[in-house]
Amino acid sequence: MEQDHQQLITQLIAKQRVLIVQPMGWGKRRIYEEATKKLRAQNEGVTVVISPITTTMADSAVIDATTNQTFAERQQLIYTCNTQRCQFLFISPEQLADDSLFALLSQLRIALIVIEEAHHLSRIGTTSDPHYRRIAQLLTILPENIRVLATTATANRRVTQDIAKQLGSPIIIKGALSLTSLHLHKLLVPTTAQKYAWLKQNATHFTKPTLIYAATVRECERIADWLRLLGLRVGLYPKQAQAFMDNSLDVLLCTTSTTTIFTKGDVQTVIHYDRPLSIVTYYQQISNAGRNIPRANCIILYKEKFAPLPKPSFQQEQYQAIIAFIERFDGVTVQTLKSTINYSDNVIQDSLTRAVMDGLLEKERNTYYRTPKPYILQQAYTRHVEQARQLEYNGLSYMLQTNGCLMQTTATTLDDTEARPCGKCSYCTQLSPTIDHIEREAVQEVEQFFEARTTIFVPHKKSAITNRPLRQRFTTGLALSYSDEPLGETFYREKFHDGTFSQATVDRVVQLLQPLCDSETVIVPIPSTRHTALVPTLAKSAAQALGVSYSECLSKQQKTAIQSKCLNDVQQEQNIRNHLVLAPATDFTHKKIILLDDFVDSRWTFAVAADVLSEATPRDIIAVALVDKSKT
Repeated sequence: MEQDHQQLITQLIAKQRVLIVQPMGWGKRRIYEEATKKLRAQNEGVTVVISPITTTMADSAVIDATTNQTFAERQQLIYTCNTQRCQFLFISPEQLADDSLFALLSQLRIALIVIEEAHHLSRIGTTSDPHYRRIAQLLTILPENIRVLATTATANRRVTQDIAKQLGSPIIIKGALSLTSLHLHKLLVPTTAQKYAWLKQNATHFTKPTLIYAATVRECERIADWLRLLGLRVGLYPKQAQAFMDNSLDVLLCTTSTTTIFTKGDVQTVIHYDRPLSIVTYYQQISNAGRNIPRANCIILYKEKFAPLPKPSFQQEQYQAIIAFIERFDGVTVQTLKSTINYSDNVIQDSLTRAVMDGLLEKERNTYYRTPKPYILQQAYTRHVEQARQLEYNGLSYMLQTNGCLMQTTATTLDDTEARPCGKCSYCTQLSPTIDHIEREAVQEVEQFFEARTTIFVPHKKSAITNRPLRQRFTTGLALSYSDEPLGETFYREKFHDGTFSQATVDRVVQLLQPLCDSETVIVPIPSTRHTALVPTLAKSAAQALGVSYSECLSKQQKTAIQSKCLNDVQQEQNIRNHLVLAPATDFTHKKIILLDDFVDSRWTFAVAADVLSEATPRDIIAVALVDKSKT
């Protein structure tokens, strides 16, 4: 390895371009650190490192969302870099969207460009990042013989070839992908309650520190509550990442879309509570374990082997439609775009970001303008990208269903032709590193936890339509359950099968509301044009049991679109605001209002209802639902 390192350093100094695809711990960062020392000794310029990883090193500077943003700060930065007072300049990829950054870089003496997490450069597969597209443009404004080092631990053959094409035929150093310190294990766990029971049974056996990946922020928060109840020190990424790095936490929870590489060498356990989007992401996340220790366990829990591939946030047809719409006008705001085109917030934002990166749109504040650059539909390339994405997703499905060495299967799926059985995974040893038989008592404890736990949801602060503060917001949002919990399943059955809520459900609502009520409380049901009597009957029964007032002061003028069919926040708000009205002469002065509904998802029904109720001047508004359906 030492000879490889020295050879690469020599090649970089000789102005070669190099792409390194090697696993975590191979020493990729050491390459550019030593190359920089030698280049500085020759009075060469600064090393610019483009990286999503927040890094602090001696003799370094950073440009991110908050650092070195003003003109004066950047002028000082140019002086510092060009006078050898700074060895490394770290830039977050998001900053590449700022054209002024290109002007700054053109004034620097740059000896070496380093691109960390270079798999994001590729447009193929699930790890493509539109911000990395500007790197190709950056290289065009710098001297043609500029030294470039791109590094990644995660790139299959297709991604490697795509990166190499963008870098201009670099020297490629690609090693074996098998991670020798890892002991892999997979386990089919069909239900949410069983997954939580498995976590309970194994919580005291986790070798800490531990990383857990779950599909959504909401799921991460619920798991964190459960593990804290079991006595573990738990935090959420990204807010508490530093505490995890400082060993102040036992467990850090991340979403499965998190591709951050943690520079922490003693991570002993990685648990995938939910499956990630691809075998590439899975490999990248397990690479965080066992870097400087002889053994680490990586366990993936899954509900089904053949889960369908989720739709990507970027699709060519939607991308084309957004560009075509903006082309018709002299500037379009995001609000106008959302009100006209019923695409999700993620699809719209991702498409706009990519279009700016591709030079098809320009952004000025909140308005987007079409540029003269022609849009060329690349159907063949788009199909190629979609096929690559499907292959990466299928690779993980194959690993979950196959009978064979888990590490070898993972590495082979990533095009490592020399992978061999690891002798350490649960297939090779026929031994599980965890307690996998789930006890009924543990499941019952989980169900009690779900039933006792009240979900909190936060109000919208501004109108999505006007971007102005709402006149009045509900101060607290509470729900009795999530949709995948036993109680949530009961509420679903009562609504859609029984057509009425049971007395047990009424009692649960009363128990939740009792501490919130006083003599001035009024319960107001959210109206529905499809199940007209369902929520009002529940609300009236609860009001009678609590001895508080009841009012059907809100009504819908006509049948609205199904709220779940409205895909972005503007359309969700507009769908409610167009039809929800307050009865004339309603006066709630000094009253506390409890808005009651069966399900909450986008929170816009509650937000608009509270805004409309502001005309009746209540002193406080609380929103309560039976089920929180949100997936955020």
